[in-house]
Amino acid sequence: MSADITALDELDAHHTGEAEFLIDANGNPLHVETVFAYRLDGEDPRDFFARAKAEGLWQPGDRVRVPRHGHYDLVRIVRPAKKT
Repeated sequence: MSADITALDELDAHHTGEAEFLIDANGNPLHVETVFAYRLDGEDPRDFFARAKAEGLWQPGDRVRVPRHGHYDLVRIVRPAKKT
């Protein structure tokens, strides 16, 4: 199994999100990034930041997307592929 496919294992552990792959010239999948989605269920995004830090939901280098569509209902943690 390609090391790039191991991103799926990390995604499985978070249950909700998506992994993006780029197919190289040899037909091999190369991991680009993984996006973990967390439903807020009425939680304020500011409280989510505190919870995410306390629970270790993110890692250095992750990006956080906080979309707003009339209200906050979802936060996405974007984890770029590890540099090899």
